[in-house]
Amino acid sequence: MGYVQKISKNKFKLIADLGYRGNRRIRKTKNVEAKSEKEAMRLLILFEEEMKQNKDVYFSDIESITLNQLFPRWKDNYAKQHYSARSFHDNCTHLEKQILPIFGDIKGY
Repeated sequence: MGYVQKISKNKFKLIADLGYRGNRRIRKTKNVEAKSEKEAMRLLILFEEEMKQNKDVYFSDIESITLNQLFPRWKDNYAKQHYSARSFHDNCTHLEKQILPIFGDIKGY
């Protein structure tokens, strides 16, 4: 569950609590304008739902997954959207040829 902090008149900071990754809390923030704290709470609920839908799905079961199983998820869900075509190709090639053969069977934690 997240919470709202009042920054100034009609401005609020939304803090969405998205759970834990290991021992660290995962939090996302967003500044919004709202007429009241009640409206800001409604915006917080929408913000939390949006963040949960966009959450890094490929990290959800990190304790029981190997690097070989994680690589395709990372490649499809993250790398294609965040790297240029050249960087994507170079990083995937490097991982497939040098990293995965050695460390591919290691589990997350």
